[in-house]
Amino acid sequence: MNTSIQDANNLGWKLRLVLQGHAAASSLLDTYESERRPVAQDLIAFDRGYLKLFHAPSAQFDTEFLQAMKFTTGLSIRYPESRIVQLPTTAGGEAASLGPSLLKADLVPGKRLPDFQAVYHADGTVARMHTRLQASGAFRLIVFAGNIEQPNLADQLRKLGTFLADEDDGIGSLTAGGSAALVEVLVVHCAERDKVELLDLHEVFRPWSETQGYDYWRVFADAESVHGGHGQVYERLEIAKNKGCNVVVRPDGYVGAVVGVLDFEGLKRYFELLSTR
Repeated sequence: MNTSIQDANNLGWKLRLVLQGHAAASSLLDTYESERRPVAQDLIAFDRGYLKLFHAPSAQFDTEFLQAMKFTTGLSIRYPESRIVQLPTTAGGEAASLGPSLLKADLVPGKRLPDFQAVYHADGTVARMHTRLQASGAFRLIVFAGNIEQPNLADQLRKLGTFLADEDDGIGSLTAGGSAALVEVLVVHCAERDKVELLDLHEVFRPWSETQGYDYWRVFADAESVHGGHGQVYERLEIAKNKGCNVVVRPDGYVGAVVGVLDFEGLKRYFELLSTR
């Protein structure tokens, strides 16, 4: 069931973009087979091995069973490099090798975004990211902005906000439109909440609506909550607090790219797939 639902999810958001004229069919729909066919083949081989595991349990049964759950839930799937899975590049311009990072909760292009707990900056209530990222058909750009109490990181975030809102030299045409935007922008910082004023952030991070007012629910803090403890997001995902990064999340919840906060060319290169008509 998990596999068939993900098959439909994978194909559905791609068809939507093509039918609405946001992407070229030949370059996007081909990724359905390249991403999902290997999963089906792995599932057949996995089921055979799983049957043997239950038929003749070993001393490592518990460990093997827990590792198997990563596959059956889809958490250990990693899609290959493509137009919608862009790997970091080396100094020579080649795609970097990511190694066998399949069972860790980390930010790797082609893997599902790990769930994590943060708090809403506005009121400190707990937010689970998978719950927040409902299937709306939008891409998400999650900006892990670091400790924005530091002037250099606050300035970095302002520059990024200007780029994201710029419809000529940035990707403002994709982030505009409120709930109908093709790209929803979220921020997860690790500063103390009382040291950061929401209205000091660029408007792209807390957009204004004539009917709803400011949208304060796009900014999160990696901080202690009253009842849920501390999510330790930056430690868990191994993100440098003095640097941060941008994570592009596809409509199906898989990571499409991980780039530097000020890597505007990297963001443009990824979102070219939405501007092909």
